[in-house]
Amino acid sequence: MKLSKYILLIIFCAACFVTKSFAINVNEISISELKYQANQGDTDAQMALGDLYKWGKRVPQDYAKYTEWYIKATSKLKVSIDTTMAKIYFKGKNLPQDYIDVATKGDVTIQMLLGMLYFAGEDVPKDYIQAIKWYTRAAEQGNVYAQILLGIIYEDGEGVSRDYIKALEWYKKAADQYDGNAQMLLGNMYKYGKGVPQNVEKAIKWYTKAAEQGNRYAPVLLGIIYEKGEGVGQDYFEAVKWYKEAANEGDSQGWFSLGKMYEDGKGIPQDRLQAKEYYKQSCLKKSQIGCDAYKRLNEE
Repeated sequence: MKLSKYILLIIFCAACFVTKSFAINVNEISISELKYQANQGDTDAQMALGDLYKWGKRVPQDYAKYTEWYIKATSKLKVSIDTTMAKIYFKGKNLPQDYIDVATKGDVTIQMLLGMLYFAGEDVPKDYIQAIKWYTRAAEQGNVYAQILLGIIYEDGEGVSRDYIKALEWYKKAADQYDGNAQMLLGNMYKYGKGVPQNVEKAIKWYTKAAEQGNRYAPVLLGIIYEKGEGVGQDYFEAVKWYKEAANEGDSQGWFSLGKMYEDGKGIPQDRLQAKEYYKQSCLKKSQIGCDAYKRLNEE
């Protein structure tokens, strides 16, 4: 298949995913049901739940949980695109035996594809044991996405008993390969004490590593920790530093949080004009709270 066709396929898959992510009407479903669906691996529910945590709608605002659900959903998107291309290559062949023959020889992409097919019950009977078997084979060859998916499966108990220790193990393997998303998920395990004693310092360690890899969520999380003094001494100067980094990466929450620090004079001299400019930038990034803050300062 020509490169141009691969690119078109990626765009098509991504577009389908984005459209599908708005399929759940969060006003017509209970939070408990939404969480249940998210924990079962439903990417629609994961994206919807992430949005609720981001803006504090119907749940306490929690940026760490927002990033966690978005990373889980988008990690599956990347795997889905890769395996969809592999599936097109095998179209019309002897399925699923051809998949198994190639996967047994060590083809990581096909191992991932088999894992997804067994997990979803597509082309083969649903079989979580087989799904984990093939994901594990790919992960043991160092495939970061397989390692992250196994971490997600064990953390959320998707088709298996929840096992935070195994989740930590797989997140750590991916994080040690300098994957920013894995480092974020590992940081969240320490932040919430999943499988390990709660340890904000270790959470900060992994969030910082993620930020160094260019992860767009990490700087805001670090800013929140220092602004609120969550498990560490409150440090407005450090919070401003991380919010500026997030804003420089174009993150809407980074712009908004930086504007709030300037409006309140936390860690920097109070400057409402500067705050208004940062709120404007947040609004331009489609942040409703940024737009509301910008409007409020304009009307004063």
